[in-house]
Amino acid sequence: MTTNTKRTKPTLLIAAVAGLAFSATSVLADPPQKKSPNDQKQMMQGEQVVYNIRSFGDVKGWTVENSLNKEVGVIEDFVIDRGTGQIRYVVLEHGSVLGLGGANRLVSPESMIWLTADKKLRINMTEADVERLPKLNTINWSLVDKQNREASEPNRVDPYATQISETKDRQKAAGMITNVDRRTPRDADEFVVVTIRDDRDRSREIVVGPTWYIMSRATAPQRGDRVEFEVVQLRDTNEAMAVATTATFNGQTLQLRDRNGQAEWLKPENTRQAYGAATHPFVRMSQLVGAPVVAGTRDAGEVQSAFIDLHSNSVQFLGIDPNENFLGMADTIRLAPWTIARYTIDEQVRLDATDQMIKNSPEEPDDATELNAASFRAQVFQHYGVKSDQPARQSAQSAWGENNPYDRAIRDGQPATVRGSFIELAKTDKFPMAKEPVTVLVLRSNDGAKKMVHIGPASQYANQFRECKTGDEVTVEYRTVKIDGNTYEIATRVHTDNGVITLWSPALASAK
Repeated sequence: MTTNTKRTKPTLLIAAVAGLAFSATSVLADPPQKKSPNDQKQMMQGEQVVYNIRSFGDVKGWTVENSLNKEVGVIEDFVIDRGTGQIRYVVLEHGSVLGLGGANRLVSPESMIWLTADKKLRINMTEADVERLPKLNTINWSLVDKQNREASEPNRVDPYATQISETKDRQKAAGMITNVDRRTPRDADEFVVVTIRDDRDRSREIVVGPTWYIMSRATAPQRGDRVEFEVVQLRDTNEAMAVATTATFNGQTLQLRDRNGQAEWLKPENTRQAYGAATHPFVRMSQLVGAPVVAGTRDAGEVQSAFIDLHSNSVQFLGIDPNENFLGMADTIRLAPWTIARYTIDEQVRLDATDQMIKNSPEEPDDATELNAASFRAQVFQHYGVKSDQPARQSAQSAWGENNPYDRAIRDGQPATVRGSFIELAKTDKFPMAKEPVTVLVLRSNDGAKKMVHIGPASQYANQFRECKTGDEVTVEYRTVKIDGNTYEIATRVHTDNGVITLWSPALASAK
């Protein structure tokens, strides 16, 4: 197992990561006292997505244990979606002795729980289950696509196919790219959407194709490029949109859909391509770290580190060594957001930026958790002229489910906060309209009183507090609500030594 060394300091490179959110609404982050007042205010109001960022070098080598708390290996690598940066698999080094022998096996995030305080990963499997996991070095990736599509690639579809097939009219669109965005249509993968400005100074948005398919190529859309498209104009229920069928970047034409509207990336002959090909969405994290960086047409150094958010399981930033100094000595590692980066089939990381932007960008912090702060993150995004924190790609919902019957009561409830020592988690089956027992957090407040606050369905939220031990200090934000004439105290956020668990906020409330 190799380790990367950061040239700026004589310490091991802190770089890497990966993870699984405990749930769509559970977020891990720095304890509130580490945040700036402004960051804390945003988080408390539910306006700020909270992060828990770790680096590849930090998490690589963490112990992996099974559901019986028995060690089954260590984290060796991660397999990510080359477009979205989402973690698809954790690579588990299993069965080796002193680093020899054994095999690298693939673990899907759905079966994992991160125990960050102990620097461990727990997988909900028996030893026999682990032995049956697919091996990375022998796996047939096209077979994974076929047999595990639901688990590994749930959104690999074309949401525009039917409308395109019914629309024969094709139009030409040309201009200069002013913005490259990444958006996720309903029930689909993340798509590249570009904004172009034509010769008459008119602006137009064009849907191009899946991020992993479009951005894996050496020639892909970048701001400032002159481009030409053939498009089909669609009218959705909310807005009109243009979807590209062909795209020409820098003199090279990419066929996106055939005359019948069928997407090239979904054709059988393409989905059988090997791992690493342009038509395959997976790439290993270890391939990113150490890869050469190209900005525009110029060499811009190499990737020195990678940072991923354990909440959303996605790559957030890359640390770039711009190779400014002789032999790379004493170089300052600079940050670049994943939203301007792409790993191409020629094994390079290309950034939608200039080399001067990289050299002048914010410096990689010594402590990766500094990247959790909204103010720090905003500096990085603003430097590159791209949108800052967008909502997590996961669909967010409150602790009480997608159609939360308690949203209005919680929203109208009286907010309060209590701080004290954790005692235990209990359950109650006496909660109105609840379809299952409800978890209750029991603590002793600082004034010595015993306090019980309702959390959410026991099946979903017992595991969120697994790292809490009796006597641990916790701060609970809650609201006093009235349901069916009775008064209840329902938690909205719980602050622990390991981070913040968000259970309800206006931003996460179910749509009505």
